[in-house]
Amino acid sequence: MKVFYLITKSTIGGAQTHIEQMTRHLKEQGDDFAVMSQPGGWLEEKIKEKGGTFYSNQHLQNTYNPFLLKKAKAKITEAISDYEPDLVSTHSTVAGFLGRMAVKNEIPTLFTAHGWAFTPGTPWLRQKLTVLAEKYAARFCEKIICVSEFDKEIALKHNVASEEKLTTIHNGVELIEQGEKDKGKVEIIFVGRFGAQKDPTLLIKAFADLPQELQKQVEVKFIGEGKKEAKMKELIEKHGLEQVKIPGRMPRARIFEILKEADIFALSTNWEGFPRSILEAMSAGLPIIASDVGGINEQVTDGENGYLVERGNRKQLKEKLKKLIEDKELRKRMGQSSRKKVEERFSLEQLYRETYNIYQEVLNKKGK
Repeated sequence: MKVFYLITKSTIGGAQTHIEQMTRHLKEQGDDFAVMSQPGGWLEEKIKEKGGTFYSNQHLQNTYNPFLLKKAKAKITEAISDYEPDLVSTHSTVAGFLGRMAVKNEIPTLFTAHGWAFTPGTPWLRQKLTVLAEKYAARFCEKIICVSEFDKEIALKHNVASEEKLTTIHNGVELIEQGEKDKGKVEIIFVGRFGAQKDPTLLIKAFADLPQELQKQVEVKFIGEGKKEAKMKELIEKHGLEQVKIPGRMPRARIFEILKEADIFALSTNWEGFPRSILEAMSAGLPIIASDVGGINEQVTDGENGYLVERGNRKQLKEKLKKLIEDKELRKRMGQSSRKKVEERFSLEQLYRETYNIYQEVLNKKGK
């Protein structure tokens, strides 16, 4: 089997990690793979390390510029003609649309939605435009893989595709070795890009609302970067929160090391599909506090392996932080539940098996 993956960006993220994981599995199976994306990122390095083929497409960008889109599509057509794949697997909004337009399902094509661009919480105009685009593009693929039941349901609600064409395969993660927790201060970790999607400022405000004596028992780390960083630093200074640190973006291996030693994972966010960051924290045995958006409630069962809070609800977030900071045994119990959930429902083996089965199903349907 020769699989051609197409994704807009090569920088590290949930969709890129999915492709890295699947190409790892394909190599183990003795299959061939190629990836096309923007050049110069983490994914390009990983594909080349595995001996896979990488096609650079500098025109792939999150843009509505018709000239750039036309150039990007031409590069896609050229690469597919060169590689001659058996299967095309498209990811992310722009690359997913352009790939399907370029191939028109003449080669069996899949699209994986790592959270829809029209999901609740996204800008109104973006929702309207992307629903129309996804409805049209859905004609030109055999299957659409959703990473959460939530995403499948909203696709059905908006008539993006038939139920037969849509399927759900949850993300999977490797198990992270668990380290020593409760080393003195309670360590809270936030991982994500500080852009429009995430809401790190809400977590800072909620933490600032805690009693000062409780704050002194805690250290909060925001791992990531983005345009909201200036506002985050302003809030930290305003409230005198010396315990809140922004160490910046880090390699995944380093993030895993930090998760291993942490006590709580918190993700305040405006919209999501099925965030891999939460799964990785669960794998490390952490209790989760997260906004109840997208497919997060398929990862976090409220009161079992963490707490769900309403999007933007500062008071609820503060209350759940207080509860977990004060109760070591509750943290331990919820953390164990998180770990068990990953082992039983969100393993890499499950991801490999279910996704590879879809590949084979589509190829068999097309008589490949």
